[in-house]
Formats: sequence, C-alpha cells, structure tokens
Amino acid sequence: MHRRDMRFGPKARPPQWWPEGESFPPPSAGPAWSEIKRGAVRVVVVGVALFLALPAAVALLLTNRVGGSAAVTIVVVFWVSAFLVLLIGGRVAVRSFKPIRGFIDTTGRLAEGDYGARVQEEGPRAFRPVIHSLNVMAERLEASDVLRQQLLADVGHELRTPLTVIRASLEAMADGVRVIDHNEVNALLGDIHVMERLLDDLRTLSSAEAGVLKLHKEWFDLVHLSTDTAAGFEPRARNASVSISVRPDPLSRDPIEVNADPVRIKEVLNNLIANALRATPAGGSITIEVKRSSTRDVVITVSDDGIGMSDDERAHAFERFHKGPTSDGSGLGLTISKDLVEAHGGCIEIESQPEHGTTVTVQLPS
Repeated sequence: MHRRDMRFGPKARPPQWWPEGESFPPPSAGPAWSEIKRGAVRVVVVGVALFLALPAAVALLLTNRVGGSAAVTIVVVFWVSAFLVLLIGGRVAVRSFKPIRGFIDTTGRLAEGDYGARVQEEGPRAFRPVIHSLNVMAERLEASDVLRQQLLADVGHELRTPLTVIRASLEAMADGVRVIDHNEVNALLGDIHVMERLLDDLRTLSSAEAGVLKLHKEWFDLVHLSTDTAAGFEPRARNASVSISVRPDPLSRDPIEVNADPVRIKEVLNNLIANALRATPAGGSITIEVKRSSTRDVVITVSDDGIGMSDDERAHAFERFHKGPTSDGSGLGLTISKDLVEAHGGCIEIESQPEHGTTVTVQLPS
C-alpha cells in the first residue's frame, strides 16, 4: 500500500511506555517488537530453568521419604505435566502475541499515512474490542483522506476555470490584442468575487467541520431576520418574475425569538433562498414560514414551486460541490447550511419531488 507523505501533518508522539531512544512509529519489525520478543525469551528461559531445577529438587526430597521408585514415578509425572503445561502455554502465548504484533505494525503504518492498514480481528477476546476500535479509526481516517483529496481536486477545478479566463483576458489586454473595456473589466472583477466567495465558503466549512466555528449567540426575532433577508432578494426575484413572501406563525402572538448567531442564521437563509430562486421559473413563488413546534423549538421552512429534486439528487444534496441542474453557485451552500444549523444544535431536512417544488425545513432549539 502506498504510504502518503505526512510531512505537513503533526509529528506522532510515542506513548510513555515506549522504550527510550527508539524511533516512533516503529517499522514493521522495529525495535519495539524486538523488545517484546526479548521479554518473551526471558520468560521462556526462566520457565525452562524452573522446569529442569524444580523436579530435581523434588526428587531429592522424595527419595529420602518415599523411596527411589516412587520418587522417580512422581518426578516423571511432574515432568510430563510440566511439559504439557509449557506446550499449551506456549501456543496460547503465540496466539496472544500475534494480534499484538499486528496492532503495533498497523499503528505504525497509520502514523506514516497508510490509512488502508488493518488488523485481523483475532486473538484473545479481551483484546478484540481494541483491535476493532483501531480498525474503525483507520476506516474513518481513510474516508477523511479520500474526502480531503476530493476536496482539493474540486477546489482546483472550481478555481482553474475563472483563473484561466482572467489570465487570458488580462494577457490579451496587456499585449494590445484586446482593447481595455470597462464592461469586461467588471466581468473579470465578478469572477474574482466568485473565487473570494468560494474561499470564504471553504473557510466557514472547514471551521464548522473542525468544531472551531465561533458562534456569537444572542436573542433575536427570527421573523424580522427572515423579512430582512428576503428583502435583499427582492430585486433579483422581481427580475426573474418570482414572488417572495414571509409568513409568521398566525397562532403565535409573541415574537418568535431564538438564541442563536444572527449572522450565521442569516447565512443559512441566504443559501436556502438563493437555491430556491435558481430553481423557481418565472411566475413562481417562494414562501418562508417561521413558527414554533410542539416542543417549542423554532422551525423555519423555505418552500418553492420550482423544478423539484429527484430522490438521487436529494440524497446527495448536502455533499460538497454537489450542484443541481440549475445551480450556478459553488455547490457548498447546502453543505455549509447543514454544518451551521448543526453547530447550533439543530437539524435540517429536504422534502422534494420532481416538478412539484422543494421544501427545506430548519429546526433550531429555542
């Protein structure tokens, strides 16, 4: 298995019981395993010494008490019994050391970046849960590494296209092949803004998934925030002949307040409304409802009567860089929205059918 370059990752630190002066992680048959084998040899030497010395001492004592023939019989029985004990104990020891060696080898390979390494779940039953936990950790590391590589490939693809366009246009202007046009310069600035938004999205996504995203929570009226957010989309909706409305819960006389980060919740609403606007044809409508659930949690729904989503599209909707047929965004909006909602302790769901619109439901703890 190919071992990936880990030079840019944190250096693995040896545990406290690791022999001083020996490298960590160990190679497949490294010094740590040699130390284990040396300890096993010491145990065997002591066992053999006892196996030979103890019967002789017993024979001397029994000869004076029960006679020579009886003493010989007892010693022979002792030797045979001791031999069988050593034989069985040796087999048990070999079976016990095998998973330990595999465990040490696998941890070394994982520390070096070989996330395909696994340990066979065998050996003593008491040790198998440890092996299983190591294999589960290795599977998660391998899945994370695959996602990391896919993310880098997707980011490279997303940035390469606008960078290529910007470079070609600027080179043509610099060489005098193309006259400097203000409209074209504005278009290039728009491409730069797209790349900046992509980088901002990636920064938010990485912070949320790493659990280091800072939330500045405060109590605020969610109906007012939804109304303000929807108002920001009015010009685009008017140009697309799409109506946007906010409907507060008619049964609630008090303001529907929530303790959350208003900036992050507005970012979620921006993503959901932008997606709905892309999917809704001229003459369609987008409805934002804010209400309380039976458990007093706050529920926001963003519904449209657009083209809808198939079961397969809905299953992949929250994946990074997944884009629907009408999407012209980065493909990170729903992924970021999900992470932001979950960072608040809430949940987000999608209901949709082709040609029957889509409803996204966000539930936040009150």
